[in-house]
Amino acid sequence: MKNKTEAGHETVAKFIDATMKERKVSDTVAAERMGYNSPTIIRMFRDGRAKVSFDEVPDLADAIGADRAVLLEHALREYLPTMVEVLLRCHSGLTDNELAIVDLIRDLSGRADPNPTIRI
Repeated sequence: MKNKTEAGHETVAKFIDATMKERKVSDTVAAERMGYNSPTIIRMFRDGRAKVSFDEVPDLADAIGADRAVLLEHALREYLPTMVEVLLRCHSGLTDNELAIVDLIRDLSGRADPNPTIRI
């Protein structure tokens, strides 16, 4: 299993696995929360053998204690790699140059959320 997508972002499987470990959510508990009779599909999500469908993202995020938007962004970046950029360019209200500045700040900060009062 790859840990990073082509763009260098954490894979959906790795994000799910790390979140479940961090929150101490077992496959069985996550499966029960999602209404599955067996934890097999959760194990398959965690090791990358099965893709999480977009309509399952909110329920899976809730089941493992993840932020819905973060899991959705991981899925979009991995399954439809150009979609996030297209959506940002069309719906963010920022110009392409402003988006480039935001991306540069994210790269310089290690994808963290830097305090704007701190100089980079």
